[in-house]
Amino acid sequence: MYCRKITLKNYRNISSAEVEFSPGVNLIYGKNAQGKTNLLESVYIFARGRSFKGTADKDLVKNGESFFSVKNEYTDSRRENELFILHSEKKTKRFANEVKLDRNIDMISRFRAVLFCPDHLGIVKGAPSERREFLNIAISQISRDYIYLLGDYQLTLENRNALIKKICMPGISPSARASLTDNLSVWNEQLAKYAARIAAKRKEYVEKISPYAEYIMSEMSSNKEKLRIQYVCDVQNPENAEQSEKDYLKLFEEGTERDIACGSTQKGVHRDDLSIKINGDHLRQWGSQGQQRTAVLAIKLAEGEMCRQYTGEEPVYLFDDVFSELDAERKKYLISGAASKQYIITTCEENVDFGNAKRIKTENGCFFEE
Repeated sequence: MYCRKITLKNYRNISSAEVEFSPGVNLIYGKNAQGKTNLLESVYIFARGRSFKGTADKDLVKNGESFFSVKNEYTDSRRENELFILHSEKKTKRFANEVKLDRNIDMISRFRAVLFCPDHLGIVKGAPSERREFLNIAISQISRDYIYLLGDYQLTLENRNALIKKICMPGISPSARASLTDNLSVWNEQLAKYAARIAAKRKEYVEKISPYAEYIMSEMSSNKEKLRIQYVCDVQNPENAEQSEKDYLKLFEEGTERDIACGSTQKGVHRDDLSIKINGDHLRQWGSQGQQRTAVLAIKLAEGEMCRQYTGEEPVYLFDDVFSELDAERKKYLISGAASKQYIITTCEENVDFGNAKRIKTENGCFFEE
């Protein structure tokens, strides 16, 4: 899979642009705040369905304009494709090969991309929510069912928490409180069903991605650093969905009074985490900046390999201003693996050498092919 062309209108600081990419390495260079990351964001928006910066669609519209549009023309192993996003009049419309899509999630898993940007150090250094987000995004690109599972779980969790808040209301009678508490059993059963299926998918994914990330980390460190990634959740055997559904149900039922005291559901897959260690020590606490950065890069490259294995398609690799923080050996390793992949790289370094890369200069929201 590779992106052939991105066409933008009124997107952030870009008034109008058509940028064509080669199937190999593409270097987008220029000074800060010229539009490099905005271009990369416009490519990735088709993989995730929204900005990786968390920006609302309405805030992607160029100042003074009333709409933005982005078109992605890409090729996979079967055909040439087109995805299109138009935001105007406070509404966002999405199309796949000129067919209107009803929901944002219907766009996900069509065009697949792996993004590595400075913020992704949060996978190692950040809160558990950042590691869950990594898992959710990575698995969603290879399994649309997983997207629906997450939605079902979130809606059920919200309903259970809303009921808990009613139970916690001041002045509620003992009989009303008991009745509402009994009603929690309905949500417990639903939440346990979805939690078990999500946990099984996460466990499977982590067990498969871990050896690839370990191998890449070892290669980039000349066999000096051993990376270990493990899935951390509230049940003992998440790979056994039938048993873990019973375990989650027990967890929710036995935690009723605790959850009421706290005002929300305290256990479940919305609290999961990843344990990431290097040479036996927790990377978040004991790893150097270089080790942390290399580990995240290894994890993202392994994400791409997983995508290829599950779908039969190489994803597009997007690297946002990270090469300046890698030493020569790690740069060399990264470029050496680009033979059969499409890389789109942003950098402020005008004279950086990426061999036969296609070079595109960025200036004030405009792009100039060399």
